Amino acid sequence: MICEGGGKATKIFIGDISSVIFQSQRSSVSLGLLDRLVHAGINVVFCDRRMFPYSMLVPFAGSGDSAGKLREQLLWTDRDCDRVWKKIVSDKISSQTRLLGYFGISVVPEYQVADGDAENAEGNFARYYFSKLFGTTFRRHIADDVNGALDYGYTVLLSHMARIISSRGYSLQLGVHHRGARNNFNLACDVMEPFRPLTDRIVCARSRPLDREYKLALADALNCRVEYKGEKCPAGYAMQMYFADMISMLCDRTAEVGELKLFA
Repeated sequence: MICEGGGKATKIFIGDISSVIFQSQRSSVSLGLLDRLVHAGINVVFCDRRMFPYSMLVPFAGSGDSAGKLREQLLWTDRDCDRVWKKIVSDKISSQTRLLGYFGISVVPEYQVADGDAENAEGNFARYYFSKLFGTTFRRHIADDVNGALDYGYTVLLSHMARIISSRGYSLQLGVHHRGARNNFNLACDVMEPFRPLTDRIVCARSRPLDREYKLALADALNCRVEYKGEKCPAGYAMQMYFADMISMLCDRTAEVGELKLFA
């Protein structure tokens, strides 16, 4: 890939790329490059006029058995989905607890997660978690610098997980918990949950508007070293293994998703 700008050209080996984010609408790109990036399984994201991630490239054919994978998803029972969602929420709370510990914040509440998270442990712990990270006046989904940075980072994680799922032939629309009729990424929204604190750590350590350097740091969260099933690896690779184990858990009731440790 050749990037031209500022009077110079930079060559980047495609094998070294995990994600490409086209931020400015003044950027131009060749169809030949997009074709190579998609076939190489690289996450390609486009930003809107606010320079915020808005869309991504998803190939029509994720694998040689996409129709079979869809039939497989349609056979997932509510009981199986509830069991998997319990594991995802437990891992998310564990990741959030580790981040609080990373910043030296003691954790008082203990939440027991039921199948399907029937008692909303995820939401209850989130209120405690965000108040400890960003202060008691912080509120999600309002227009400020912190929420803008969180949304940007979460979108990068979501797009990477969506690429993993689509490359394996699974439908993004059919999730285990997220089932929004207008959400094209329900399954990716499910599986990315335990990895959200990768973004939270970067945002918590910064207090400024979302500039170019800040966005690069958020995109680089995929390269953070984490531990999965006792093996240290980049977060982007751990997301691949985590999804593969989640599918095994849904298809084989004796299988289990491995232990994830962020900030190990």
